[in-house]
Amino acid sequence: MARTFDELVTEADSVSVAGWASPGWMAGAPSSAGPGVTNDYCVNDWRRQPGLDVVDLRHEQIRLEFFDVGAVIYLLRKLNWVVPNFTVAKYRDKLLELRRYIEAEGAFVTVSSRVLIEARKWEHR
Repeated sequence: MARTFDELVTEADSVSVAGWASPGWMAGAPSSAGPGVTNDYCVNDWRRQPGLDVVDLRHEQIRLEFFDVGAVIYLLRKLNWVVPNFTVAKYRDKLLELRRYIEAEGAFVTVSSRVLIEARKWEHR
C-alpha cells in the first residue's frame, strides 16, 4: 500500500536521529558509483600549502538513490551539514515537489563527494 506524502513526512520528521553518529557508519554505506576521480586542482592546491606534505589524497563520488521522500527527510535531519538549518516546515513545498518527481521517475538520484586528505607538517632538520 502506498503511503501518503503526509504520512511519510510525519514519520520521517518525528523519528529519532540519535545514534550511529560516528563517521564509521558511512564505511558500509551506499556503494561507490565507480572509482573516485581526483580533482587535480584540489591536489595541487593542497600540495602548495606551506609546511604541509600531502601523504594521501582520495576523492570518491558515491551514488545515492532515494525511493521515497521520507528517506530524504531522515538523511537531511541526520546529516545536518548537507542542508544547514533543514526543517520539514521550511522545505515542505520543495519536499512535495520531490515526492512528485520520485513518483514520476521512480527515484531521486544524487551524488555525494567525499575527500580524504592526509597531510603532515614538514619536519625542520
